[in-house]
Amino acid sequence: MSRIGKKIIWSYLIIVMLTVLISMSIIRADFEKNLNERIRRDLASDAMNISAQIEEDRVFFQNLYNYDIEADVRDLFPSDAAFKYSVRFASTNIFITNKDKIILYTSWKDDDRNLIDFIKSEEIRSEYFMAESSIRDNNGQVIGYVLTIAKKEDVSAINAMVREASMLGMAMSIIVAVFLAFVFENNITGPIKKLRKNVQNFKIDEADTNEWETINSKDEIADLNRDFQLMTKDLIKYDRQQMEFFQNSSHELKTPLMSIRSYAEAIKDGIVGEEKIDDFLDIIIDESNKLAETVNSIMYMTKLDGDNTAKSSSQISLYEIVEEIITRFSQMASESNIEIINGVDKEITTNISEDHLFRVFSNLILNAMRYAKGHIYVEGQIQSTRPEHVVIEVYDDGEGFEPEDIPRVFDRFFKGNKGISGLGLSIVKSTIHTYGGEVLAYNKEGMGACIKIILPIKSSNLS
Repeated sequence: MSRIGKKIIWSYLIIVMLTVLISMSIIRADFEKNLNERIRRDLASDAMNISAQIEEDRVFFQNLYNYDIEADVRDLFPSDAAFKYSVRFASTNIFITNKDKIILYTSWKDDDRNLIDFIKSEEIRSEYFMAESSIRDNNGQVIGYVLTIAKKEDVSAINAMVREASMLGMAMSIIVAVFLAFVFENNITGPIKKLRKNVQNFKIDEADTNEWETINSKDEIADLNRDFQLMTKDLIKYDRQQMEFFQNSSHELKTPLMSIRSYAEAIKDGIVGEEKIDDFLDIIIDESNKLAETVNSIMYMTKLDGDNTAKSSSQISLYEIVEEIITRFSQMASESNIEIINGVDKEITTNISEDHLFRVFSNLILNAMRYAKGHIYVEGQIQSTRPEHVVIEVYDDGEGFEPEDIPRVFDRFFKGNKGISGLGLSIVKSTIHTYGGEVLAYNKEGMGACIKIILPIKSSNLS
């Protein structure tokens, strides 16, 4: 049995035992109290009935002096109304006395003790239930008393029977509770054991052979099992992406390194003539720049994956960010006869990190400059259907994406015919997703390639 199963069983048993014990204790206490009260009421009722019959025939009361003190009470009182005590919970004894407490009649036959001293003693109050009713003459003067008593030990026997029944009920309850506890334990821990088995058997390096058992308990454990299953799929996907990323990274870093090495060795070994040394050195510098750009991009993506400080403490103007980037690239754009047009709404502000915004727009504009014929457009407006989002489009007037390449343009290390590292658009996508945004790639009608970004922002024209 599992540890959690033992906890469930013990917890269930403790709860049941405490509940039954408390319930039985309350029932017993209440039963005993009500039983005692009932006996007292019955004794008082008997005493009043007998005294009422005597008052109806006071001559009879006088004749009691002539009766044997232990005569049969039914000879004295033929009416059944006076003898309800015969069916009481405890045996009732009757004492009839004069006003001086001299016993005229008693039904007591079990003791040779002095009954006058007995009815006046503390024993009768501690060991017996007692009720008293006075007998009055026509003037209302007390001429005698009727005492009814019952032994408390008779009630104790009834209470003992109740206690015995309570103990039997508690034992039966515990037996049933133990059975139900094992049933509940199996229903609860069974799915947990399956979930544990699924987790233990999962191996990320054997993703294709992993078998995940379904749990049909229709509760939170089944939901947790599905969540774990989805998580394992994400882990497998992430592991493959990481493996592919490292493989691609190694390839992308190895290519320029081999090129640099081969050209450097050629110069060192004197294989290259002096007229080509400068060309070889330019190639080495160019490959070094590509290598540095690839390394910087990889480092940026690694930092982005663990970046938990995505928000800026202040509002930043999107228009000013784009304008500053255009200014930085103006010389490069001028050399290529390309005009970059800033069409972002000047009222739009956001609290996205300024460094991230620079990286996104820089990558998009640099990427567009490789393919543009003469113009690059950066446009941004508040989305009409969702005022808390801005729609940004960066497109050029080039030839656009190859249709078969569109689904892969955001993949890491995927390069078009003029790509460098294959990380630019992947960085854009990762950055935008960090802020809960969306990125789309398509060919804009009448233009070339277009990258569309839908980004949550805070705009100054919003309340």
